[in-house]
Amino acid sequence: MDNSNIYQLIRSFSPVECREVRRFLSSPFFNRRSDLQALFDALCRETEPEKQQIWAALFPDVTYDDTQMRLLMSYLNRLLEMYLLVEQDRSKTLQHRLQLAVAYRNRGLMDQYGRHMRALEKELERQPLRNAAYHDLLRDYTLEMHETTVTQNPTDTESLRLLAYRTDVQYLSKRLRLFCLELAQKNVYQAGAEDPLHRDVIALAERPEWRDLPGISTYLAAYRMLHQPEAHTRYQTFRDMLGAVESNFSNDEMR
Repeated sequence: MDNSNIYQLIRSFSPVECREVRRFLSSPFFNRRSDLQALFDALCRETEPEKQQIWAALFPDVTYDDTQMRLLMSYLNRLLEMYLLVEQDRSKTLQHRLQLAVAYRNRGLMDQYGRHMRALEKELERQPLRNAAYHDLLRDYTLEMHETTVTQNPTDTESLRLLAYRTDVQYLSKRLRLFCLELAQKNVYQAGAEDPLHRDVIALAERPEWRDLPGISTYLAAYRMLHQPEAHTRYQTFRDMLGAVESNFSNDEMR
């Protein structure tokens, strides 16, 4: 069983995660089978588990059935993968608030919808991130507001202009990051020529309405540094800027 997906997945869990998985498996919302909880505990205990040995511990009075054992492992594996998805989703609090607001709108509960949208707007402004993920959510929020606004006032154009602006910011923040990754790779491996599209996107990003946004200005500075790696002033400019906007990016991005 050492090479099975389920055993490798269980071995990747920390002690804290194992406790969280047990709580997950004991929730009737996700699982109502006690044998799957017992199977998880048995696989956590055994360092070199054998299917027959695990079966005997779970069902001491029942003859080993390989088909049933495989089914049990498959069911548990599916639940463990669901746990991974749930844990991954827990970090998306602001996205969930937007989805909740949309759910209220779909039910025609516009007072509740408006309350959640206003709360989301305040939370977006209050939280420190100004990276591509922030601009993704801000654009989705603006799209939702636009669609609601034009339903109530079909002649409104301001919400459409704001949506266009935030869509451009979303695109530029992602495209500039990809440019930097591409240049970093080329500088290391001396691979390929620079894409002519870079110049057009850089010129767009340097326009006054976008160039001072942290999610754009930081990657512009990184792009210039990578484009001229021998220029010390470019490097110093990037380092100084990075220190000033550190809280605007996630830990993964800062690494």
